[in-house]
Amino acid sequence: MLPLYDIVNNAYKATVNELPEPLHSQALDNPKTTAALFGYCGTRAVIKGIQWAANRIIPEKQYETFIGIQKACIPTLIITGIAHLLTPEGIQAFQEHQVYLSGMIASSIGAIQQTHNEVKKYENNRQKQAKSS
Repeated sequence: MLPLYDIVNNAYKATVNELPEPLHSQALDNPKTTAALFGYCGTRAVIKGIQWAANRIIPEKQYETFIGIQKACIPTLIITGIAHLLTPEGIQAFQEHQVYLSGMIASSIGAIQQTHNEVKKYENNRQKQAKSS
Protein backbone atom coordinates (compact mmCIF):
# COMPACT_ATOMS: atom_id res chain seq x y z
CA MET A 1 0.00 0.00 0.00
CA LEU A 2 0.99 3.59 -0.51
CA PRO A 3 1.83 5.53 2.65
CA LEU A 4 -0.56 8.28 1.55
CA TYR A 5 -3.32 5.73 1.14
CA ASP A 6 -2.70 4.42 4.66
CA ILE A 7 -2.89 7.93 6.13
CA VAL A 8 -6.07 8.79 4.23
CA ASN A 9 -7.67 5.41 4.95
CA ASN A 10 -6.98 5.66 8.69
CA ALA A 11 -8.32 9.22 8.84
CA TYR A 12 -11.45 8.19 6.92
CA LYS A 13 -12.14 5.20 9.18
CA ALA A 14 -11.51 7.18 12.36
CA THR A 15 -13.90 9.91 11.23
CA VAL A 16 -16.64 7.49 10.13
CA ASN A 17 -16.38 5.60 13.42
CA GLU A 18 -16.97 8.82 15.39
CA LEU A 19 -20.16 9.75 13.53
CA PRO A 20 -23.50 9.46 15.36
CA GLU A 21 -25.43 6.31 14.43
CA PRO A 22 -27.72 7.64 11.66
CA LEU A 23 -24.78 9.32 9.92
CA HIS A 24 -22.51 6.34 10.58
CA SER A 25 -24.90 4.00 8.76
CA GLN A 26 -25.31 6.47 5.90
CA ALA A 27 -21.53 6.80 5.58
CA LEU A 28 -21.12 3.03 5.40
CA ASP A 29 -23.86 2.78 2.76
CA ASN A 30 -22.29 5.53 0.59
CA PRO A 31 -18.52 5.39 1.13
CA LYS A 32 -17.56 7.18 -2.11
CA THR A 33 -19.86 10.11 -1.38
CA THR A 34 -18.71 10.23 2.23
CA ALA A 35 -15.04 10.20 1.24
CA ALA A 36 -15.64 12.96 -1.30
CA LEU A 37 -17.46 15.09 1.27
CA PHE A 38 -14.76 14.56 3.91
CA GLY A 39 -11.99 15.28 1.41
CA TYR A 40 -13.58 18.43 0.03
CA CYS A 41 -14.66 19.96 3.34
CA GLY A 42 -11.57 18.91 5.24
CA THR A 43 -9.15 20.33 2.71
CA ARG A 44 -11.06 23.59 2.36
CA ALA A 45 -11.14 23.99 6.16
CA VAL A 46 -7.40 23.36 6.53
CA ILE A 47 -6.48 25.76 3.73
CA LYS A 48 -8.89 28.41 5.01
CA GLY A 49 -7.28 28.07 8.46
CA ILE A 50 -3.80 28.53 7.00
CA GLN A 51 -4.99 31.58 5.05
CA TRP A 52 -6.67 33.04 8.14
CA ALA A 53 -3.48 32.60 10.17
CA ALA A 54 -1.34 34.04 7.38
CA ASN A 55 -3.55 37.14 7.23
CA ARG A 56 -2.75 37.78 10.89
CA ILE A 57 0.91 36.73 10.97
CA ILE A 58 2.45 37.85 7.69
CA PRO A 59 3.03 41.60 7.35
CA GLU A 60 0.95 43.21 4.59
CA LYS A 61 3.99 44.02 2.42
CA GLN A 62 5.10 40.38 2.48
CA TYR A 63 1.60 38.94 1.99
CA GLU A 64 1.99 39.29 -1.77
CA THR A 65 4.68 36.58 -1.60
CA PHE A 66 2.20 34.28 0.15
CA ILE A 67 -0.33 34.96 -2.61
CA GLY A 68 2.35 34.17 -5.20
CA ILE A 69 2.97 30.83 -3.51
CA GLN A 70 -0.75 30.09 -3.58
CA LYS A 71 -0.91 30.96 -7.29
CA ALA A 72 1.90 28.48 -7.92
CA CYS A 73 0.08 25.82 -5.90
CA ILE A 74 -2.97 25.74 -8.18
CA PRO A 75 -1.24 24.28 -11.28
CA THR A 76 1.04 22.23 -9.03
CA LEU A 77 -1.97 20.49 -7.45
CA ILE A 78 -3.37 19.69 -10.87
CA ILE A 79 -0.06 18.47 -12.31
CA THR A 80 0.87 16.32 -9.31
CA GLY A 81 -2.59 14.74 -9.23
CA ILE A 82 -2.37 13.79 -12.89
CA ALA A 83 1.25 12.67 -12.53
CA HIS A 84 0.30 10.42 -9.61
CA LEU A 85 -2.49 8.90 -11.67
CA LEU A 86 0.01 8.00 -14.39
CA THR A 87 2.37 6.08 -12.09
CA PRO A 88 1.94 2.31 -11.69
CA GLU A 89 1.32 2.79 -7.94
CA GLY A 90 -1.26 5.50 -8.60
CA ILE A 91 -3.08 3.43 -11.21
CA GLN A 92 -3.13 0.43 -8.88
CA ALA A 93 -4.35 2.46 -5.91
CA PHE A 94 -7.14 4.08 -7.89
CA GLN A 95 -8.26 0.78 -9.44
CA GLU A 96 -8.31 -1.04 -6.12
CA HIS A 97 -9.64 1.78 -3.94
CA GLN A 98 -12.51 3.67 -5.53
CA VAL A 99 -13.30 5.38 -2.21
CA TYR A 100 -9.74 6.71 -2.16
CA LEU A 101 -10.20 8.07 -5.68
CA SER A 102 -13.39 9.99 -4.91
CA GLY A 103 -11.92 11.44 -1.71
CA MET A 104 -8.67 12.52 -3.34
CA ILE A 105 -10.41 14.11 -6.33
CA ALA A 106 -12.78 16.03 -4.05
CA SER A 107 -9.88 17.04 -1.82
CA SER A 108 -7.97 18.40 -4.81
CA ILE A 109 -11.02 20.31 -6.05
CA GLY A 110 -11.51 21.82 -2.57
CA ALA A 111 -7.87 22.85 -2.36
CA ILE A 112 -7.85 24.43 -5.80
CA GLN A 113 -11.15 26.21 -5.22
CA GLN A 114 -10.23 27.65 -1.81
CA THR A 115 -6.79 28.76 -3.00
CA HIS A 116 -8.28 30.37 -6.11
CA ASN A 117 -10.90 32.18 -3.98
CA GLU A 118 -8.23 33.67 -1.72
CA VAL A 119 -6.09 34.81 -4.66
CA LYS A 120 -9.10 36.47 -6.32
CA LYS A 121 -10.13 38.15 -3.05
CA TYR A 122 -6.61 39.54 -2.61
CA GLU A 123 -6.46 40.78 -6.22
CA ASN A 124 -9.89 42.44 -5.94
CA ASN A 125 -8.84 44.20 -2.71
CA ARG A 126 -5.64 45.45 -4.39
CA GLN A 127 -7.65 46.82 -7.33
CA LYS A 128 -10.03 48.62 -4.98
CA GLN A 129 -7.10 50.12 -3.06
CA ALA A 130 -5.42 51.24 -6.30
CA LYS A 131 -8.63 52.94 -7.47
CA SER A 132 -9.11 54.73 -4.15
CA SER A 133 -5.50 56.01 -4.08
